[in-house]
Amino acid sequence: MKRLGLLLLTILLSTPLALQDGDNLVSSELEYYYGILGRYDLPSDINSAHQFLVEMLPDNKTDSEIELLVKKLSSGEYAEREAAEKRLVQKGAKALGVLAKSAKQGDTETRLRSKRSINSISQSLPQIIEAAINILRLEPDQSVPDARRLQTLFAICDEMPGLEMYAETSHAIQTLAGPKVQDTIVSGIRSSNRDVRVACVTALPNCFTVEELKRFEDLLVDDDDEVAIVAIENFGEVKPSLSVKHLVEHLIRSNSTSVRQRAVNFLRSLSGKYLGLNASQPINTQSEALKYWENWLAKNQPVDSSMFKKLKMSNESIPIGFLVSMSGSRLYMHDFRGILKWSLAVPLYDAQSCSGNRILVTERNANQVRLIDRKGRTIKKVTDLNSPSDAELLPNHHFLILQGNGIVTEHDITGKEINRISGLNTPFDVDRLRNGNTLVADSGNDRIVEFDQSGNIVWQKAGLAFPNNVFRMRDGRTLYTTYSSGMVGLLTPKGDKIWEIEIEGATLYSIHYAASKIYVSDGRQRRIVVLDMSGKQLREIKLGVNSLCDVGFVTANNR
Repeated sequence: MKRLGLLLLTILLSTPLALQDGDNLVSSELEYYYGILGRYDLPSDINSAHQFLVEMLPDNKTDSEIELLVKKLSSGEYAEREAAEKRLVQKGAKALGVLAKSAKQGDTETRLRSKRSINSISQSLPQIIEAAINILRLEPDQSVPDARRLQTLFAICDEMPGLEMYAETSHAIQTLAGPKVQDTIVSGIRSSNRDVRVACVTALPNCFTVEELKRFEDLLVDDDDEVAIVAIENFGEVKPSLSVKHLVEHLIRSNSTSVRQRAVNFLRSLSGKYLGLNASQPINTQSEALKYWENWLAKNQPVDSSMFKKLKMSNESIPIGFLVSMSGSRLYMHDFRGILKWSLAVPLYDAQSCSGNRILVTERNANQVRLIDRKGRTIKKVTDLNSPSDAELLPNHHFLILQGNGIVTEHDITGKEINRISGLNTPFDVDRLRNGNTLVADSGNDRIVEFDQSGNIVWQKAGLAFPNNVFRMRDGRTLYTTYSSGMVGLLTPKGDKIWEIEIEGATLYSIHYAASKIYVSDGRQRRIVVLDMSGKQLREIKLGVNSLCDVGFVTANNR
């Protein structure tokens, strides 16, 4: 029996990571969303999910079934009343107008059931719509073609803005975009709805080659600054000099703080220069910094398109799995629902999922960081460290490492140290930002601090009671967790506190953001807590591990 067990374990560990973490994790995610439909007695198939969304769209037609169902709420048969109420809830937003009238004008039974139906629709509708949108995004069955799915997603953005489902629809549009739906995506960039345009501009590189994208160069200087910055970020290499000229001369002066921040971050990433511009400050007070950028532009024309190829930004993506570290002994991989998929014996403190089925493990007790394959074999390593607690594999294959003596070090592909930042106190998280700066949770100093590429402080927020993990969003805002007090917070690009909430009874570790959702790992209760952007708790994902040290988020980008 022992030999059989060892054989089975060997087979499991030798199965390629892409097979276990790709199709299986997507299937788990799809099963989760179908489960939501089933919870509300809706059929669990792509056609039903699509039809549900279509029926949500406002039109000039009256749904005669709704009036009939309301009449059945006062039926003499209990089963018929129950069935009618359940069907009205399934009708969702379309039924609300008629139900509002019957809740006031009907008999006692009709009023009671109408009010109850309104309450059920209000509570369940966003969750069902989100599930249906994600089914359109994930379901491979082409009985509803991708072009038709995209048109429905456009209509949801255009005709139902009150749903506030832009993040979900945008993510779905980008996933479905490809060479087969070029015409549909092009129709979307001509939409009068900004959300649809931005989503489709973001998706264009999924449909066209770089050479083909040249036909859309007018988007790089679009009158809508939001569209222009997205076009530059996603395919600026088609006209690099025009893109940089537009960034310097127009977009860093945009009326949108978000656009200004992204333009400045992108320029700093392209140039490797800081040059003093603060996107959060009034632009009319920064004439000297603007002059520096104009001089830089004059000296660096034409701009090489390879700069954009290296810096093309990927979208934040929704977690499709979780890497759970049990301190000093084992690494676990859980799917979207929290179900264990595989484990690997490795003496680690922390782990990061990397592309190519690789894993970066921080081995604190061994004073080293290793890049390993799925069988635990070493690909590269950095040794002779001082109690490392966090590490990141950078796009240039360098290692960014947080060490216990209060320093952040960067090492090249040979392991040689090439840069360091000192003066920290028990730091627990380090991230390299898109602009080349370094963000640190300087836990012992109760602050979050950002350093430029020379190690100078750009920005800091003090008084945060041992911040444990940080996440910089694309619009410049910063999410953070505090360790023992169980706080989650959101800061403005300037560092002002937008909100801070407590997750009761939690010991918080890592934090992640994608598609308007915040994901936080709670070590004490061994779960992932999902929050909305106001800090409201939406749901939790239980992780079946007895003791965990940290959680890494596996996404489509780092799988």
